[in-house]
Amino acid sequence: QGDGKGIQLNAPLKLSLERALEYIGSDEYVEATPKNLRLRKKILDENQRKRAAQQRTVKVVAE
Repeated sequence: QGDGKGIQLNAPLKLSLERALEYIGSDEYVEATPKNLRLRKKILDENQRKRAAQQRTVKVVAE
């Protein structure tokens, strides 16, 4: 914060719909609009995502 050091940001990826579908994880959606493709989480709330991940882990261990 204010120490004169910059950070390097990577440019956003330009993905086609097919490429975006290959790129996403199992917990993500691809939102398609006429002008944009967006990748977003299925569960937007971070606490709910953590809870769902724990439930998936317990489910896998139980099997």
